[in-house]
Amino acid sequence: MEREAIVQLRNVTKKIGLKTIIDNVSFTIGKGKVFGLLGPNGAGKTSIIRMMVGLSSITSGEITIKGASVRRDYARAIKHVGAIVENPDMYKFMSGYQNLLHSARMLPDVNRKRVKEVVALVGLEKSIHQKVKTYSLGMRQRLGIAQSLLHRPAVLILDEPTNGLDPAGIRELRDHLRQLADVDGTSVIVSSHLLAEMELMCDEIAIIQEGKLVDVRSLQDMIRNDAVDATVTFEVNEVENANALLANAFPTLPSSVINDTLRVQMSKDQIPTVISALVHAGISIFQVKTATPTLEEKFLQITRGEYSA
Repeated sequence: MEREAIVQLRNVTKKIGLKTIIDNVSFTIGKGKVFGLLGPNGAGKTSIIRMMVGLSSITSGEITIKGASVRRDYARAIKHVGAIVENPDMYKFMSGYQNLLHSARMLPDVNRKRVKEVVALVGLEKSIHQKVKTYSLGMRQRLGIAQSLLHRPAVLILDEPTNGLDPAGIRELRDHLRQLADVDGTSVIVSSHLLAEMELMCDEIAIIQEGKLVDVRSLQDMIRNDAVDATVTFEVNEVENANALLANAFPTLPSSVINDTLRVQMSKDQIPTVISALVHAGISIFQVKTATPTLEEKFLQITRGEYSA
């Protein structure tokens, strides 16, 4: 069954003068998914986000949010969106609670009960009545997310949300975003150049490079593909004999001897067959280790055009 499309970009292009900033980008984001825009600084991630929220015009193409066009029906599209582009902007001389009440007054159907709900959702109950100037960067990020969630948006967009956060703050933010997606069904869009964090946080990743969409990958698919491209290291007693045996018995499996260990490129489901062949040949196996490419390695392979699923 096809997933419900909450956000769609179709052939989106952004030009400034003769320079193409975003070049013909298309992707779809489903309900309750954490979707990552991954790429180096200057790749175009923020430009895409600014077009999504109407802060920058679209030269050509279409962006729709819950079926409403950002270009043709901006008010209907943006009512479904909560966003933090760059850093959350708060009144530092006011408390967190006062900031949220101030925002709530400008939104329809947002009362004090809803303010209390979002404070609990982002874990700021103990500090919500403190002045914002006393908040850490992580607390300000959470307050910004609470502000973005007041009107129960279908889409939450965060531009580089982990910038400046310590490891504890990054983990807290990640947990809150996963709760929003998994429990509340909110579609979350995050941009980042931090590969490891995107791997832990996202369901899908769009790789952006020089304004172009290189690929969109599901994290599940990337993990599933690990079964196809594993490097298996065998610690054996007769490593040269073992290598010669595999070269003869399995000519399609690349093998080599490195640091007195036998390394073989194969799928995980081939490992038992290889082990059986080694044992039957009288080779003693002391240890077997499997290593699969990290997201960073796959990212580099994809952006260099070397990786295919």
